[in-house]
Amino acid sequence: MNQARAILDAVDLEITAREGVLATKSEMKDAFHALQMEIQGLRGDFRAEVQALRAEAKSGESKLSRWVLTCTLGQSALGGVLYFALKHWG
Repeated sequence: MNQARAILDAVDLEITAREGVLATKSEMKDAFHALQMEIQGLRGDFRAEVQALRAEAKSGESKLSRWVLTCTLGQSALGGVLYFALKHWG
């Protein structure tokens, strides 16, 4: 009788310990839905980040173009001044 009671207690402990481990179909659906919502939120965040990076890249591209144009014009002007100086004073 004591052995039977010990076996029943062990089985009861095992069942109690596993109650929180198994999920019902409804719980799985709820978890899946929550995961889908989280993924949608992350997609929105990702799209916003990509748009911000594209805008930043365009801004940097226009700044770089202005810088190259300024350097080219500056070098041309300097070259003209040096040519003039060497031609007339040299």
